[in-house]
Amino acid sequence: MTTEETMEETMEQQGEITARQLEENLAGEAEEEIEEAQDDLQAQVRQGIGELFQDGWSEEELLDFSRDAQARRDVAGGMSVSRAACAYLRRALEAQQRLHKRGVPTVRHGAADGADEGERIERMTDEQFDAFSRKARAAMMAGRSVRL
Repeated sequence: MTTEETMEETMEQQGEITARQLEENLAGEAEEEIEEAQDDLQAQVRQGIGELFQDGWSEEELLDFSRDAQARRDVAGGMSVSRAACAYLRRALEAQQRLHKRGVPTVRHGAADGADEGERIERMTDEQFDAFSRKARAAMMAGRSVRL
């Protein structure tokens, strides 16, 4: 039954139609149209997921895809499931490339960089050298090797 038929029938029965009755009639039809659109969307999504499964998507991949907020917005906005899946894969690939774009970190200073022992001893004060000398002798007497 169309809106015009409903309105005509109502007018015939009551002689006139109130604004509230008109609003209820239109709201009821709008709800029916929304339900039909949702049913159509659900059918399209089921079919699209079935196609992805046939194309070799694993259950885990489909689950990750279905949990992606942007993919959900794409499908709700009218994009087909296959196009939303393609956009999802592109986003994932770009994110992965951004992570791997960084090169291997290079060494700026080596661990032994600037560790010239001769300079270190030359820079010691007399008190520091005496302490170092005593510790080195004690270590040698204890049988440990001492490196300069």
